[in-house]
Amino acid sequence: MQTKLRAAAMVTAEGADMVIANGEHPERLYDIVEGKEVGSRFLGKREG
Repeated sequence: MQTKLRAAAMVTAEGADMVIANGEHPERLYDIVEGKEVGSRFLGKREG
């Protein structure tokens, strides 16, 4: 988990959003794309 959180810090610092979710149900990717509350969402840092 520590590695996933470190990756989230790196990704969000570059302005991108990231979701950490259980990979046991790959169909949940559709829910993530639709903006449903799945997993842990990290929002990218926005300038200005």
